[in-house]
Amino acid sequence: SSHRWMNCPGSIALIGDESSTTNKAAMLGTAAHKLIEIMIIADQHEARDYAGGVFLVKAAGDEETEFYASGVAALDPENARPGWFMFVADEKMIEGVQQTIDEVDRVHFGMCEGTEVFSERFLDMSWLDSRLGGTADVTLVEPFGKAVLVDHKNGYVLVEAKDNDQLKQYAVGIAYEHPDCEEVTVTISQPNAPHAEGLIRSETFSIDELRLYEIRMKEAADATSKPNALLRAGDWCLWCPAKTRCPAFDEMIKEQAQADFAEDEPPLQLPTPVSTEELAHKMEWVPVIEAWVGRIKADIQRELENGNEVPGWKLVRGRSKRRWLSVDAVEQKIVGEIGIDD
Repeated sequence: SSHRWMNCPGSIALIGDESSTTNKAAMLGTAAHKLIEIMIIADQHEARDYAGGVFLVKAAGDEETEFYASGVAALDPENARPGWFMFVADEKMIEGVQQTIDEVDRVHFGMCEGTEVFSERFLDMSWLDSRLGGTADVTLVEPFGKAVLVDHKNGYVLVEAKDNDQLKQYAVGIAYEHPDCEEVTVTISQPNAPHAEGLIRSETFSIDELRLYEIRMKEAADATSKPNALLRAGDWCLWCPAKTRCPAFDEMIKEQAQADFAEDEPPLQLPTPVSTEELAHKMEWVPVIEAWVGRIKADIQRELENGNEVPGWKLVRGRSKRRWLSVDAVEQKIVGEIGIDD
């Protein structure tokens, strides 16, 4: 959201109280972050020790994500609560979390004695604007010298460390909390998104650079409070929950379509870009437009589920596939309670 409101001040008013859509991918990321938090607090370094554990993540609200040892939550009926979702610490999660833990250990080893390590630390930036603040995944701070933020990104959509507004704002918050700090390094650990610079990438800011960015933050935050604040479309629209009702986004979609179709009738076959540069330009908008389409479908489904008619659309019964989270645990429980031999 930082990248969005820094570039589109009108998005704050347009979104209002509506939050970004929570999906299973986002909740899976929440579970991975919880495992990192548990390990940092317990000073544990082997993610595999938590393999098979189960996380309960609330889809909406401020409830804390819960963690249970292998098999416990999967067999406890009391944990089958509406609005909560279960995720297993499987091989993919373990490998991703281990990458981030290894990076934290590597950074910590290279810092001086007395370095403090913080996990899931809220950075209150109300001194700049009452609405500003955020939670940093892992922060390491020397008594005098440097600070490092390690941010775990669990998703498959590539996130750049360079010129990342969210991480820059966290860096401003860290520098404010630690006035003796001389520089702040922000690091992204993204195990599920290959990058030319590697799965782990960083950028370092001097205190002077952060002070200049702090001025930009203040100006951008003030702009969001102005009447009829400007709406601007761009790649920051990707996760915006208001894009299906945003006139600036609608106009951008029309402009992109007109670049191909002009005033002609839609062709039977989409036009093929004539150069690699044009291909690259078109591809920049694909994730944003796909997210827009997904949001429209979700809005239609919500209206239908609420009993509202959407012309040309109706709800149909789907097919769900259910499986045990831990087959071995189920087998052990049945054998133990019924007395069936192996």
